[in-house]
Amino acid sequence: MAEPTYAGDVEPKKAWEILSQDPKAVLIDVRTRPEWNFVGAPDLSSLGKQALFVEWQAYPELQLNPRFVAEVEANAVPKDAPIFLL
Repeated sequence: MAEPTYAGDVEPKKAWEILSQDPKAVLIDVRTRPEWNFVGAPDLSSLGKQALFVEWQAYPELQLNPRFVAEVEANAVPKDAPIFLL
């Protein structure tokens, strides 16, 4: 299996296009819980999808989440899925 690759920054319009066209494409919101609660969360309902919410850094210490990969894998994200991180 090929190693995952970083495709670079993606403009929101392009990310939306891929999320709408590729059934395997996933948006992972990696912000902190307070950001989800106070800033808001992405709404993918018009695409028939939901964003995954997995903190990259755990609030309030902002330490890297050592369970990040395990939490993503627990959501059955296909290994070949395009993944967008917010």
